[in-house]
Amino acid sequence: KKSDFFDSEKIILDSNSTLISNKPRLHFTLHSPLTLGIIDNEGRYTGLDPITKEIKEEIPGVYYRQIGEVQFLSIPVDVEYTLKLQGIKEGSFSLDVEKQVGNTITETNLFEGILSSISTLATMDIDSSFEVSNSKLKIDNDGNGIVDQIYPIVNVAEASSLPVVISNSSSGGFGFPVSIKVLE
Repeated sequence: KKSDFFDSEKIILDSNSTLISNKPRLHFTLHSPLTLGIIDNEGRYTGLDPITKEIKEEIPGVYYRQIGEVQFLSIPVDVEYTLKLQGIKEGSFSLDVEKQVGNTITETNLFEGILSSISTLATMDIDSSFEVSNSKLKIDNDGNGIVDQIYPIVNVAEASSLPVVISNSSSGGFGFPVSIKVLE
């Protein structure tokens, strides 16, 4: 069965997968007025550059996509990274963190409704022992280099009991998963 999703900008995502891998991957989906990127231990960057607002793809095996204000990163789990979100305007953001093995999402954590400004810097350290269920998001609200808050996850058991409009572990037209949730 083929399932298409139409967004408000008339972009069609086809549910057929073009990502062929059984190796575990981490997925980060950001809904916000922030940039999303990842830095490896060699200083390479993939994502939306917070200064130039251009897409950089310097890390092999890491994939970045953007549709409107929604940004997506898919990374292999066997390398050390720092996830970096930089504010570009006032608002709030939500970050979905998922682990995928093959075409199955095996773990999900949600960070929702976090206020942000142009000074906000959020980071998440990822290493080979990273567990989605224990992921922590460090927030520097004013960009002074000092972590002001550390966010644990939203209760996933509560989130999973809410109505789901579309939950599709197969992939979207860009070769990445489509997972649209209605959370009240």
